[in-house]
Amino acid sequence: MMEPWRKEIAFALAVMMVAMISVPPALAQTVQMTPTRVKVSGEIMDNYVSLMYELTFVNELTESQEVQWSFPLQNGLRLSNVSLVRGNETYWGHLMEIREAIQRYNESVEQNKTAVLVVQSYDGYFLSFNLEGSASATVRVYVEGLLRRMGGVYTLSLPVAKNQVVQADFEINVTVRCGYGDIEGYSIKGVSSLTVNYLSDGVNLQYSGNDVFVPSDLEVTYAIINQPDSKILTYTNGTDEFFVYLLAPVVADTAATYQRRYVFVLDISGSMQGEKIEQAKEAFVSMMGDLTDRDLFNVIAFSSEVHTLWTELHAATSENIQNAQSWVVGLNAEGSTNFYGACKTGLEMFTESGSDFINAMIVLSDGQPTSGEYLEPDDIIVNLSELNTNAVSISTIAFGEGADSSMMANLAASNNGFFTFIEPDEEASTEILEFYKMLSVPAATNYSIGITGAIEVNSLSPLFGSPFFNGSEIMVTGRYNGSLQIQTSIEYSTGPEDYSDTVGAATNSSPHLERVWAQSRISFLVNQFAVTNDTRQYEEIVTLSFYYGIVVRGFTGLFLATEAEYMDLATATYTLTTTAAAPPGLPGVDVSIMPPLAIVGLVSIVAVAALVIFVKVRR
Repeated sequence: MMEPWRKEIAFALAVMMVAMISVPPALAQTVQMTPTRVKVSGEIMDNYVSLMYELTFVNELTESQEVQWSFPLQNGLRLSNVSLVRGNETYWGHLMEIREAIQRYNESVEQNKTAVLVVQSYDGYFLSFNLEGSASATVRVYVEGLLRRMGGVYTLSLPVAKNQVVQADFEINVTVRCGYGDIEGYSIKGVSSLTVNYLSDGVNLQYSGNDVFVPSDLEVTYAIINQPDSKILTYTNGTDEFFVYLLAPVVADTAATYQRRYVFVLDISGSMQGEKIEQAKEAFVSMMGDLTDRDLFNVIAFSSEVHTLWTELHAATSENIQNAQSWVVGLNAEGSTNFYGACKTGLEMFTESGSDFINAMIVLSDGQPTSGEYLEPDDIIVNLSELNTNAVSISTIAFGEGADSSMMANLAASNNGFFTFIEPDEEASTEILEFYKMLSVPAATNYSIGITGAIEVNSLSPLFGSPFFNGSEIMVTGRYNGSLQIQTSIEYSTGPEDYSDTVGAATNSSPHLERVWAQSRISFLVNQFAVTNDTRQYEEIVTLSFYYGIVVRGFTGLFLATEAEYMDLATATYTLTTTAAAPPGLPGVDVSIMPPLAIVGLVSIVAVAALVIFVKVRR
């Protein structure tokens, strides 16, 4: 059973970072301040991102003003650190377990100390702090994470000023590198007169403008060409050997791809009312617009009752797509959640399986089953898996705080599908469409990955039995000892293709791969913990978060402190990590002997204190 405090954290509506700043609270002006200078800098190495946003605010009034700034992060990226420079003081984020972050924040409120917040809402992360009159402050936000190849390209969304009109000095300095292929097709949406510096292993992209309008939807796109269809990258830190396996073959001949037979299943129960149903409609309308006249599809909407657009699959003609889109737009949210009935009806739409087409069902739900033949998750999974006699790949989207993510993750895993969880405060329609892109172009009916020599394997994708999608990338990470062999077989319509990769002992030439492994391992464990609620997985997530300085929402938090306070906080908090078993091979972290800024510099990252304000209010 999930601990009560853990459940609050998992389903709270806000995620935030807090800081204790010894400045008396001041009445903020209602005029929204915007930065006078914005800079985005950093590096993308292969598919690993490490960036910094730098925002400078100047308060020209004599009274204090409240600074508020929002910035979303795309799926796969995490807030890794935040620093605030105000006058002669610098405040740094200090990583701690979430319960400790909550306690420290409550103490700061009781002592009437000003809080600095980074709140995660629908629009993304939301930063707020008071800036004294006739003063300036610079905020640096550090971001890291992994990009996933979609449709043959990597895309990094950098919405520095999303939905905000900002006129400021603006600078971009982003380097894109690759150790196993050539960078090609790079672009930055939203800027002109880009300066490109060619490097031996990539490109450096720069832009600089004074007093210009900052683009609201900044986006970096690039492709890696001349890369092998499969590749093993390795690195050793002297103790552990890490590997990253990338599988990304591309089928150039569209005739070699497969017909799609899709059933889209949409929850329209009462809890979907308002913004949720509108986001889901937008995403589903776009999904259907991607179909071609080779494809067959149908749409199911469910609440207490199950409603089908047609009684059987229809060809994706222009007329049928328009009718389906109009039908979805006209749906209303009401009633309870007949999850089993909807999925059963969807499976019954598939009357055959075959080697020249792919059967796939995409299910979105924001709640737990409350009506229908079966209500218990185990009963639903077992019975739907037994009904799935036509090799339907079932992918699931758990949408919002009430969704039974454990049941939906297990349903996908049991039926060779993919699972994702859309946070209540994420830009849901965008996230749903990103998930769909991964499934939109089937290139093979089946694939399998066999790994020999690994002592640990992490993957967010199935390793066998699922369709393979053209232009997408499967990434598997882990640790090994001395040698590693990976055999992959893919069943294309033109016949099977086998990929064989072997490596020996790792070298220390690619240190970023350890951080790729850490990000991947944490994401893998978070997904596993959602299913098993195993305390050992929880402890490993916290240990990895502390060791690598990566904020993991709902598990660890960030507390801002001055440089003078930083050492005491580090010594006190990090002793907590000694109670949890470290992952095999990882040394213990003795931060008490490290200078405060060395800790931040070592990992270049930050953390988000999860759910502090919301939990406090509920108490």
